[in-house]
Formats: sequence, structure tokens, C-alpha cells
Amino acid sequence: MHRQKLLSYVEKIIWSMKEVDETKLKEALARWSKEYEHELNISTATMLSDVVFLIDDNNYYRSMRTEWQKIASKLSIGYFETFFDTRLSIAVQRNQQRAQSINEQVINQMWMRLEKPCGKLYHHEQNVVIIRENVDYEHVVRQIQYSFDHPLECAAVKTTVSEPMEQSKVHKMDIILRQIISKKIVAAKDCMSKQEVQSFAQILQERKKRILQQMRTCELNVPEELLANAAEELL
Repeated sequence: MHRQKLLSYVEKIIWSMKEVDETKLKEALARWSKEYEHELNISTATMLSDVVFLIDDNNYYRSMRTEWQKIASKLSIGYFETFFDTRLSIAVQRNQQRAQSINEQVINQMWMRLEKPCGKLYHHEQNVVIIRENVDYEHVVRQIQYSFDHPLECAAVKTTVSEPMEQSKVHKMDIILRQIISKKIVAAKDCMSKQEVQSFAQILQERKKRILQQMRTCELNVPEELLANAAEELL
């Protein structure tokens, strides 16, 4: 419920700015302030300028990111994702140095549930800025400018039904996923508690089930020669 409210409020604010509707914008900002007890200062003059909305959220599930992408597509505005590709050990170390650190178990859970962006297999995740050790600010600025110049188009309604995926390919992917899951669980035992390993194994099984279902319905179409690489990226 909270997430759907956030999506709705942001969509209304952006729509009001696009339409240069000051009355609607003030109404949307007032609702935002009442709901979150935090004011957004957006002037009328801002509505005529290029604006970047930074959604500072974890968005660890692909479906969460897709929700924002759909809003961008609906409103015909630019969109891209920023992925901080950080090792779990580094994240834990940096968290320990914070004045108000987060429970380490929460970080472990987030890391386990994270579905990394994969533009090779998901078309809507092709515009991604990946940040590792250092930030390439020029690259970030170029991506922002590209998004201004190339707003998303409203997605057309599909009228054709895709043919079901060949079962032999799904079966091969199932075998590959099982092998990778086994390796990941063995590796996890070196840095996780028994309870965390069990939770991680359950998450991987859920992820495997979702991948296979997406393949069966052709939501995810993986060439046979790329099955092994795709499995590694998706898990």
C-alpha cells in the first residue's frame, strides 16, 4: 500500500509539471506533505525546466524497478537505473563505519534478494549506470542528457499471443539453475549463519521458479547458447 501511494503521488507531481498546471501541482504537493510530513519545494518556474527525479530507494526486485519504468513510459519522460554494484563484505564494512548503522541481518537479506539489472535479457533494463569502486560523473551526466533527449514511448497494447517456450529449453535451464544454486549455497556457508543459508536457499528457489515461469510464458526469451550465462546473471 505504501509503495503504491508513493508511485501515485510521484506520477501526479510529474504529470502536473508536464502539463504546466500550477493548481494540480499545488494539490499534489499538499497531499505529499500531508502523507509524508515532508515538503517538496517545486516552483512554477521549475515546470518549464529540465528536472531530474532521483528515486532514492533500494528497488531490489526487478518488478519494483519496472513500476517506475511504466510511469516514465506512461508520461513519455526519460528513465534510467543506477546500480551500485558493491560486494556484500564492503557493504557490511561501510555500514559499520556509519554513525547510525543498519542491522547487519537486514543488509544480508537485501543482498540475498537483490535482482541485478540485466539489459541483455530485459529490454527495459538496458539504460543502466553501473557504479562500482569509482563514480564516472561524466558518464552519469551523459546518461541524464540521453534520457532527456530520448523519452520513453507509451507501451503499445500487445494484441498477439506468444507461442509457449520449447519445453526442452526450459528443462535445460532448470538443470543449469539447480547447479548454480548448489554452488551458491556451498559458498554462502562460509559467510552466513545456518539460518541465513536456509533463507538464501529459499530465495534462490523462488527466483528459479520465477525464471522458469517467465520462460514458459515467453516473458523471458533466452537463446539456447546463452542459457548458462543468463542463469548466472539472473541468479
